[in-house]
Amino acid sequence: MAMLGARLLVLFAFIVGWPASMATMMNFTCERPTTNCDLLYGDCDLHTGMCTCRSGAIGLMCQHPGGFTPCTKPCHHGGTCFVTGSGPRCACGDGYYGDSCEHPMATAECFSDKMWINIYPYGFQSALDWSAPSPEIPLANGSTCPLVHAGTKPSMQINLGWEGFVGEFLHANDSCAGDATVVWDNATSRGYSRLVKIAYSTVFETPTDQLVPVHCVIDKQHAAAAPKPSPVNFIITDTLSRPVKSPVKLGSQVNVTFRVDPNSNYLDLKVLFCMVTDTSLSEHVVVVDNSCAQPPFGLTLYSPGRGENVLMMTMYRFARSTDLHFQCKVHMCDILDRFCQQAPNCPVISPPAFQPPAPAFPQVATVLQQAAPAFPH
Repeated sequence: MAMLGARLLVLFAFIVGWPASMATMMNFTCERPTTNCDLLYGDCDLHTGMCTCRSGAIGLMCQHPGGFTPCTKPCHHGGTCFVTGSGPRCACGDGYYGDSCEHPMATAECFSDKMWINIYPYGFQSALDWSAPSPEIPLANGSTCPLVHAGTKPSMQINLGWEGFVGEFLHANDSCAGDATVVWDNATSRGYSRLVKIAYSTVFETPTDQLVPVHCVIDKQHAAAAPKPSPVNFIITDTLSRPVKSPVKLGSQVNVTFRVDPNSNYLDLKVLFCMVTDTSLSEHVVVVDNSCAQPPFGLTLYSPGRGENVLMMTMYRFARSTDLHFQCKVHMCDILDRFCQQAPNCPVISPPAFQPPAPAFPQVATVLQQAAPAFPH
């Protein structure tokens, strides 16, 4: 009897990251083709490169009109909270992006053998509307090593919440980028650096293009330290609230519960995104997006009480894998953060009748639970 093991990897927004990281400031200017000031609410000051907003508009490009209702959503690094039809949002200050302006626009994470790089260019909204070239690492011989859209690297997108462009490069003898620059090396740490070129036009180079250094640090003393306990308990049960420990039929329903750990400093949570992948991360199914369940596999996401979200989903398997990996972004709320209590704006969709996979696949699956570590912020 072939079995399907669901290994659960649950990683959390705002508390995820490795301490061995460094950010680089990227400077905004309204002279770039992708960052012109809003025609209705802003004027570009050619001396400072900043937009002068009118009528109470906010945002680097004055893209958010004035007249907002005051809100208390935490916006980091100089961000400003404002309210839209879908709830509170943050207008981020210079050099940061993200739901709460928590991500530097240029940053890197260090591992013992490699560096992960994230670049979120000014004016970037999504992969679909970005018409400029991808950021790239320029080499001395004139060639380049391009970064790729974050959506093509789910481990980086889910793990760290990164958007924009990402790249993974070995510190030494990388097949494309060669060796990183070692900026220091002592008994406690080693620092690496790479340069990333950001162009804002596909036609020609402009004075506002950027050559941005990104840095990361390996902490030799704490590189192998155990991660902090996860602030979320992750539980899978059947429809009678019994823990799933035995084979279940494909197409049957299970409940996936996200619950605040009572020993954490958080009071509530909200599941933002959840994706199920195979072992190689080559196949995936999105079961939660924008805090809304995605039929036919993600049926309903609801909050039965403060500090808990429950996802009802239909069990399935991938054709070429015996494992399911759950990768989820969860917003953790403390006593001052009311974001978790705001109802998501989910479309009313009647999920289609589920059709089990073809008989060529085994008709039972075993769900195994494995709590994943959350990394210190």
